[in-house]
Amino acid sequence: MKKSLLTAAGITAAFALSLALFAGCPTDGGGGDVDPPVLNAGNVVSTLYWATVSFTSNKAGTWYYVALPVSDSAPDAGVIKAQTAEIKGTGSAAAGTNTFTVTDLTSEAGTYTAYIVAEDAEGNSSGVLAVPGIRAGSMNLLPAALFSGAVINAIAYGNGIYVAGAANGSMAWSEDAAEWTEISAGTGAGESQFSSSVLTVIYANNIFVAGGINGQTAWSADGKNWTAGTGLPGDAWISTIVWDGTRFVAAAATRKICTSTDGKTWSVQDPDLSITTIAGIAYGNGRYVVVGTNSDATNGRQLAWSDNLTTWTGKTHAEIQGMLGAYVQAFNAVTFARGIFVAVGQAGKIAWSDNGETWNTTTGSPFGSSYSSQPINAVTYANGAFVAAGGSGTMGWSPDGNTWNTIEAHDKVFGTSIIRGLTWGGGKFVAVGANGKIAYSE
Repeated sequence: MKKSLLTAAGITAAFALSLALFAGCPTDGGGGDVDPPVLNAGNVVSTLYWATVSFTSNKAGTWYYVALPVSDSAPDAGVIKAQTAEIKGTGSAAAGTNTFTVTDLTSEAGTYTAYIVAEDAEGNSSGVLAVPGIRAGSMNLLPAALFSGAVINAIAYGNGIYVAGAANGSMAWSEDAAEWTEISAGTGAGESQFSSSVLTVIYANNIFVAGGINGQTAWSADGKNWTAGTGLPGDAWISTIVWDGTRFVAAAATRKICTSTDGKTWSVQDPDLSITTIAGIAYGNGRYVVVGTNSDATNGRQLAWSDNLTTWTGKTHAEIQGMLGAYVQAFNAVTFARGIFVAVGQAGKIAWSDNGETWNTTTGSPFGSSYSSQPINAVTYANGAFVAAGGSGTMGWSPDGNTWNTIEAHDKVFGTSIIRGLTWGGGKFVAVGANGKIAYSE
């Protein structure tokens, strides 16, 4: 009888080799991963001429969408990937929640449906996901003015409540932006805690905080009952407030920077900003940016930035004109979102910066681009777009802070009245301004 040539060690080695070869062999006939991504619909939030749409995917890859009026036939995956529709888009898909912004919606088209398809790295394509209910919105003006027609300077939203502040020291709150309850001016119980103009309101860190002239501030947990803040001198006119994640930082029109960890008790810094009047402050990427105007039209600063609120570096009027061109008279407001600062001001000027130091002019301005163009008083970001508003009821929007579009005339419900403030909340944009006017999107 012949003896086997396989030893125990040889059998073990042969078995290990077989396992290695088996592990390297495809189990699906050699085609690799053949499982397509699986998509599920998320939320749709529509407002004015754009909407945000979310969906989930169980695999990473690339997504494609087209948005069509509901009267159109549903496209197949090939049509969606071809990206030939008027409203379309594509981007990198994450394994999880994905969000994109649908732009260029029109009220004439009525309701749209977004059709989404995703493709993984192996080329496996998902089925077509239909997300209905996308529509263009419009602005609606309240039929009666608030505050006896006084200018409304500020608006904020938080915890299901809108809060507005007016030039006569009154405030008001609403749960739906349509029905408002006024809070009379004064420093007594049940009053606004302002004896004169309310200039700014913010909601952050689970509290409303408001500021105004003569060093007056107030705070409220519910937007309805207000308590006076403390610590500011009478020459601190609080024009704007921002939350940086650990404290409230207020910029006073009178060149002061004020801070508070709780929105109730304030302290004052008096850095060398060299800006005559501070109109706006924003915080992002660890940096504060303030904007305003200067009585020195050549060498005076119009914006400045700081990483610590103590040491500030700025740009003069002449330096800003060198970056952005003529007609940069003053900046009125600034915000931070999507990794950039966006500043707006007189003569229809809009500018953006990714660091607060070097600024870029934008592509177009709905407010005009000449010395006599409309001023822009407010800018905010929400629901996938920047929105700015100002003189003669003019409003504009931008998906990226650089390319701007006009909010058409039929939505200029303010007429020739100036818009002073904007906020987003509860699925609505709310604008406030002169003559006690308030309008909201729906």
